[in-house]
Amino acid sequence: MDVFINTPYRLVTAHSYNQYIQHDKTASIDEVMSLINDDSISFTAYVLRGTASMLATELIQDGTVIESYKIDNNVKGDMKTIYFSVDAIGFREPAILKIFEKSNPSNYSEYQISFENYIK
Repeated sequence: MDVFINTPYRLVTAHSYNQYIQHDKTASIDEVMSLINDDSISFTAYVLRGTASMLATELIQDGTVIESYKIDNNVKGDMKTIYFSVDAIGFREPAILKIFEKSNPSNYSEYQISFENYIK
């Protein structure tokens, strides 16, 4: 499983790449600016096809579970995106993103997140 923090840079480059490859066009400034949201942060996990809806997630910081406000699974079921309010996260402290099977929570992966690596 690959997991990414959807930083503004990642969102813009992924969208721009897709526009160029799929539509042979360059993304406009207005297009990419609409992708950037200062109110939330998201993580995307790429999983085996069809399994995204079978997984649950938790973001844990200082022993507290931070609830997501939105979760998307793509149509193919190979991508799960989890959205969190930036107001709920302390960006100077590390966190753990835990992804686990809904039917078997003991089968999980954890990802250590150091937000400070993304703050300038």
